[in-house]
Amino acid sequence: MINSTSMNVASAAVFNITTEKSALITATNVALLVLGVISIVGNGFLLLVIARYQKLRNNLCTLLIGILAIADLGSGIGLLDRGLVELIWEMNGYYNYNKGECLALGFMSLFSVHMGQFITAFIAFDRLDAVRDPFGYATKNKLKRAQIALVVTVSYSLFGMGIAFIGVDFSEHPDTCATGSCVLNLYAMYWVTFAMGVAIAIVYAYVKTTLILRRKMHASSTSVVEKRELSRQVAVFKTIRLVLFVYAVSWCLPNFQLIIVTVMNSATGIGYISSLIAVGTGINSSVNVLIYACKHREIGGHMRKFFCSYNNGVTTLHNSQARRSTTVTMPARPSLRIDNPRQNDMPSKT
Repeated sequence: MINSTSMNVASAAVFNITTEKSALITATNVALLVLGVISIVGNGFLLLVIARYQKLRNNLCTLLIGILAIADLGSGIGLLDRGLVELIWEMNGYYNYNKGECLALGFMSLFSVHMGQFITAFIAFDRLDAVRDPFGYATKNKLKRAQIALVVTVSYSLFGMGIAFIGVDFSEHPDTCATGSCVLNLYAMYWVTFAMGVAIAIVYAYVKTTLILRRKMHASSTSVVEKRELSRQVAVFKTIRLVLFVYAVSWCLPNFQLIIVTVMNSATGIGYISSLIAVGTGINSSVNVLIYACKHREIGGHMRKFFCSYNNGVTTLHNSQARRSTTVTMPARPSLRIDNPRQNDMPSKT
């Protein structure tokens, strides 16, 4: 027979676990909410700048960065949606969520993550192509290549998002409201394969680009004109290198941990790592904008130009309104004409 002391200790243990889990859920959702807002504002502004200036739209790399900004904007919307809804659930003490509700919260993030990974790979291979043949790269149809990248990326992202719903019992209740806790084990294996496949392709393109740059910049057979063009590509590649570093830390490392918990077949671990991947995705989509603003010469320059033109426009409008409000309306000057009172008495000439 179990005494009351043992029952109280067991109840306390359950309460502590529940409290710790609740605190973790709250902290995660607050992080998702903040990162979502930063990502939406930052990437929305980046897209506005690219849409305004024709010079940026004439560059293929900038167009691909714009597509990545669309994916990051979608990630921000998904993070904001999930963080806000789950915080409301938390405040109301609602933990009876099912897999259907959790997948509905995660579909936007799932689509955007697929899109972001694919377009990051496109950017990496675009840099490789630009360094391998800089003159041939300059003559290619940039708009057509950007459209192809967009169509391929969106198509595969819809596919990758859609198959997550196949075979799922939407009425089941997961341990954590994360996409990884709701999908089938088969989809978890697909996700690991997809994530690692894209990461390997990006690392390959990065290493290959670095080796070609070093070889061509130090080769005596490289012409002065080609070295000048390669120098410009080096400046762009430095920015992309920072983007790839953030990608490796915020995306590759959490997915490596996901491989471990997937092999261990830990449903709870998969759920927690899925939440960590969501936070890493938010960090990635938020930091990218800061990198472009600080390190990318053309994008950062046009961002500052946009700010200056906006501030000048606001200042001009304010000064114009101030001048109108301080203008004094002078009274009408009196007429100098003096009517002769006897004029009406004079007979008129006929």
